[in-house]
Amino acid sequence: MRVLRAGGVSLRWEPRAALVCGALAAVAASAAVLVVGSGEFPISPPDVVRAVLGQGDRATEFIVQTLRLPRAVTGLLAGLALGLSGAIFQSISRNPLGSPDLIGFTTGSATGALLQILVFGGGALAITVSSVAGAVLTALAVYLVAYRPGGGVHGVRLVLIGVAAAAMLEALNSYLITRAELREAYEAAFWLTGSLNGRDWDQAVPLAIALAVLVPAALLLARPLGMGELGDDAAQALGVPVQRTRALLTVAGV
Repeated sequence: MRVLRAGGVSLRWEPRAALVCGALAAVAASAAVLVVGSGEFPISPPDVVRAVLGQGDRATEFIVQTLRLPRAVTGLLAGLALGLSGAIFQSISRNPLGSPDLIGFTTGSATGALLQILVFGGGALAITVSSVAGAVLTALAVYLVAYRPGGGVHGVRLVLIGVAAAAMLEALNSYLITRAELREAYEAAFWLTGSLNGRDWDQAVPLAIALAVLVPAALLLARPLGMGELGDDAAQALGVPVQRTRALLTVAGV
């Protein structure tokens, strides 16, 4: 463990963790360059880098910057968001099974999107808003049911109630799809499967902005989160507001 100090601010960091994160970032960047260069019009990695920096020819820059790079960036950011969310919920529940998909939040997001597509109708923005609303409402419901007056929310109880919520919402999603028209059912199934096809900067930029806000918030809560893994009583004895920290992390993770 190392400590960096600058003025009145100090930061603790682990060299091994920093090395692993740097190596993973390098691997992800290298994979993104290879993916951007693949396709019907293959582009070599050096040409991809030059096109990203604006030093390539006009055709290559158009293919890279307009068509392929937004999809790669969207995929990387989505993967970062999913990984961070999974780490948050595993730490909150102190259970390796406590991922967003298992405890119902992902299924709740799908329910919100399906209701918008199959019942209310609407464009991509409305579907996105409904998806986020479904995840937030599911998280709120699971959290409130798991909450016990005087005892707060415990990890095992959160996971069990989340699994039950996921099962009920999955049944509702299947019912909605089976009762829909063929075209609407196809659209819903396509949305649930997910695809980077046709993604552009209009999707990548809002995702980047959201992560720019939520990632620092999650990092600020990382220390009390780590203390919370010692147990609620031990964390409270160290001055950590356990329930408030857990609620804030739930919001950030969703």
